[in-house]
Amino acid sequence: MRESELIAIIDQLGPVREILIANGTQTNAALFDSRIKILSKKLSFLKSPRIFSHPSPSFSVKYSVKQGFQKISTQSNEQIVKSPYEIKRDAINKLTDLFARPRAQDVRVDIQYTQNEFTDVPEIDPPVARILQLIEEQAQFFFLNIKALKQYSTIAELKLPIALIDFFERHTVDQLPDFLNTQDFDKQTKLHSEYIGLNIR
Repeated sequence: MRESELIAIIDQLGPVREILIANGTQTNAALFDSRIKILSKKLSFLKSPRIFSHPSPSFSVKYSVKQGFQKISTQSNEQIVKSPYEIKRDAINKLTDLFARPRAQDVRVDIQYTQNEFTDVPEIDPPVARILQLIEEQAQFFFLNIKALKQYSTIAELKLPIALIDFFERHTVDQLPDFLNTQDFDKQTKLHSEYIGLNIR
């Protein structure tokens, strides 16, 4: 998401009181330093952000308007009311993240709750046609990409070509390896060529 879009969302909520940055073990914080400085300046926030590190790649942050920052936890918060579309929404967001351009700053932010109600589930972005094209173009990541599409497409309720669904079943795509040896690379090249031959993009 572009800085201007982020600022527009923040402005709807009111003045910035504090900026908190929580980093997990897989976060390269340096990549975000310049963007945080730009946002702070445009929001007229002069104080230094508060930075927290967590010894886990996945965690939750609880923040209250009245009480401020309260905790970082690896456990799900039982008090949070979850979206009725949580599973579908999560699948769409995972595909969006996987097929977004590297370091893209125009990826939408999925605001799930506003004005006392849950928002509609977002459309897949990039669209299915673009995802199929990217899978063809990214030959070196074919197993990773095709497995992810197989895993999340049903949950996300995506409409895929019948030829691709047949491809999933013929090659038991969900059992393809995550880490490839020499034989796996050869198999990946072969299956990628077969995928291109489906001519489905």
